[in-house]
Amino acid sequence: HTNLERMINKALGIPTGSRKHLPPAARSAIAVAERISSVAYEQALKAGLDHKAGYQNAKAGVLRYAGTVLPKLPLLEAAAWNNIPANIANLTKKTTWCSMAKSGP
Repeated sequence: HTNLERMINKALGIPTGSRKHLPPAARSAIAVAERISSVAYEQALKAGLDHKAGYQNAKAGVLRYAGTVLPKLPLLEAAAWNNIPANIANLTKKTTWCSMAKSGP
């Protein structure tokens, strides 16, 4: 479960520990990614595959979803990030929703 959560965070560009500060659109994206990973993992196990194959199936589904949803989320607007503490926004040097919002589109 923890590995799936980390994978979802990485795929969606969400810094560790920042979920409670995210706007509703980001939380919705996470919920959808969690469901995609859960279904893919369960299907792999039902098909007789091991947990590693289940994880890889879940990862593939989440990455496909992230590629579709990231460009469309309104999170790139700095206004969506007004309530995020500076220490949360600076948790990562990678290009994430937080860093894009701070630097602009």
